Amino acid sequence: PTEEAERRRHKVIDYAKNLIGTTFGCEVFPFGSVPLKTYLPDGDVDITIITNTNLDDSFVQDVCCLLAAEQSSDDAEFALRDIQVINAK
Repeated sequence: PTEEAERRRHKVIDYAKNLIGTTFGCEVFPFGSVPLKTYLPDGDVDITIITNTNLDDSFVQDVCCLLAAEQSSDDAEFALRDIQVINAK
C-alpha cells in the first residue's frame, strides 16, 4: 500500500472509532487486510466492536441504525456503503 492509502484507511478507522466508540462506549478495532497491509486499492475496511458487557441483539440493530443515519447524512466525513454485519458470538 502507498503511504496515502495507509493514511486514508487510518482516517476511516479513527472515524469509526469516534462515531461508534463514543456513541456506545465500546472499543472499535480494524481487522483483516488493513492491519495486515494486504488490501487492494479499492478494498474495504473491516472493523470489530468489543464491549465490556454482554449486550442483547438490539445493540447490533442500534449500530446498524447509527451507520444507516450516517450513510444518508450529507455532513458525514466519509461515504459509507455496503454495510454488512457479521455477528460473531
